[in-house]
Amino acid sequence: MKKHASLAVVVALAAISPLAAGGALADDGSAIRQQAAQAAEGGQKTVVDDQKPALMDAGATNRAAKEAAAKQDDAKGQQGGTINPAVKAGDEAAKPTAAKGDLEAAVGRWVSEHPDEVKRILERAAADKAAAERAAAEDRVAPTAASVVDKMDEAMGVGNGDVTVVAFIDRNDPASRSAVLALAALASSDPKIDIYIKELPLINEGSVAAAKAAVAVRKQDPKAARLFEAALLTSPLPLAADALSGAALKAGVDHDAWIADQADPSVMGYLVRTRDLASKIGLNGTPAFLVGKKALVGVQRIEVLRAAVAAERSGAK
Repeated sequence: MKKHASLAVVVALAAISPLAAGGALADDGSAIRQQAAQAAEGGQKTVVDDQKPALMDAGATNRAAKEAAAKQDDAKGQQGGTINPAVKAGDEAAKPTAAKGDLEAAVGRWVSEHPDEVKRILERAAADKAAAERAAAEDRVAPTAASVVDKMDEAMGVGNGDVTVVAFIDRNDPASRSAVLALAALASSDPKIDIYIKELPLINEGSVAAAKAAVAVRKQDPKAARLFEAALLTSPLPLAADALSGAALKAGVDHDAWIADQADPSVMGYLVRTRDLASKIGLNGTPAFLVGKKALVGVQRIEVLRAAVAAERSGAK
């Protein structure tokens, strides 16, 4: 530490010395002029007049010495005895590029030699990003669940409840399937909760087809939606067309009318409304929930949902 401090002091002194000397000489010259003026006015002779020639000679000598040194450096550079300043400057400019190349090569070697660690870093970064997005959505002021209920939502456990829960799901999303199971358990354990399911197909075209199929079932018979839901929960993911058709048959709806209803503009209009609502709230993934005034993003244990319902009932934020 002492060695580094000493070096820093030396560098600092070297840097400021020429500036300090120049400043001192300038001050001396100003003082000389001032004293000469005062002497002229008072008719007195001062020692300043005697100092002028010496200072002027010293300045001239100093300039001459600097010019001689510069010429000597130029000569050495041309003869090859020392590095030419221009060449030296080029070498200094090349150093950062060379250092950058060495660093990139070292990073590349480390990545190739530690694939497992790289995977863990990327997974951790993705998890951190997802957590930040969830926190941002939950902190955002969301509309109340009751205010966003649509007549084409699936109603689950509705009975003039004192708390409304709205879930956004994608039928091809395994996490959304878990959410539906949790909501069914919540509805059976607390009849004072109004629960609605919104279709938010995000994964692929199969998700859109499944969403249309679900909406077409409840468009024909809202009570058949629960039977359709139960049949889908036992079907493998992603949901195939045969699975959707079989679930509709188990639900007891008119199959031909069900197929026709999927092409009804009102069905696509509902999906567009739901997508726009989710975007406005800041929900960019499924499942997502509105419990009263609170937004929850991602898979939620039933205990978390119950706690959110209890907080809403008590007026807690």
